[in-house]
Amino acid sequence: MAQHSGTVPGDFDLTIGELRTVVRYVVMHAEDVLDVFEQAVPDDPRPRAAIEAAWTFVNGANRTKLQRVASLDAHRAARSAPSEAARLAAQSAGDAASAAYLHPIAQASQVGHILRAAANAAHIAELTAGGDPTLGDALLNRSRQRATAVLSDVLRRYPHPPRGRSRVSQLIHALDQSLRQSDGADPGRAQLAKDRPRTKTPGALTLSENDRRILALWAADCAERTLPLFLAEAPDDPRPREAIEGAGGWTHTGGWRDTTGWRTCSCSTSSPTWRTSATQGRRTGRWRTACWQMRRRGSSTGRRPISSARLPRR
Repeated sequence: MAQHSGTVPGDFDLTIGELRTVVRYVVMHAEDVLDVFEQAVPDDPRPRAAIEAAWTFVNGANRTKLQRVASLDAHRAARSAPSEAARLAAQSAGDAASAAYLHPIAQASQVGHILRAAANAAHIAELTAGGDPTLGDALLNRSRQRATAVLSDVLRRYPHPPRGRSRVSQLIHALDQSLRQSDGADPGRAQLAKDRPRTKTPGALTLSENDRRILALWAADCAERTLPLFLAEAPDDPRPREAIEGAGGWTHTGGWRDTTGWRTCSCSTSSPTWRTSATQGRRTGRWRTACWQMRRRGSSTGRRPISSARLPRR
């Protein structure tokens, strides 16, 4: 049977389509933090190669030795990484490639292959913010939003992972619990509604700092998808990119990096200004200025702001 339409037998069945869904989920989180490793070890291409191998499978190719070898190489890069954040970033890239060979066996250890990259991304954000757990919790909300009903269904076929002592293990446990309880509705939005303080004035809305970070993550992700449309007409104007980088710098140290299909923009936060903003965990005047300049550019050309353009589907 052709691999793209077959099943992987074991204690239960996993279809190739379900595996692609899992790998897509893992590789999206690995891409978020790839920049953390590449800034620490700029001459090591192994984690990026693992991410590219994962996308090769997601985009329709069969699983081959490419994913196995790239995964092993990325995990070797993780073992020699100079910092904990860089190690976790490279490990996530290795997990992305190896997820193509997720085993359909009833062992809790397999859950880590699905959720560890998301937990790593959240913990990297915590490390960047000086160990603040609130930022990790905010990024877990984004991970819940990214999860599809198919991914949650696959997760439920495995035993619950134990709650370990490490922070990454605790994040995996928390994410696993929330995804198993979801019924196909958007658990991230449900969590937002649950955490948002209630107000006595009808129609009034109070947003916590975590709420704002989650919204900024989502808005910057959407805006980045349409950035190539603007750059095709005004390649020398840096203001929209700076606005996206500003949002990424405030919410996460890694930014977003996606090399597939229509999403070709590489948005990082390597600028010292944005890096400082991420470390201090607060919005800066330069960030607001970049947003204002982006809106001004959209108005002066008579076009809609880039963030309101029609978004391609994932």
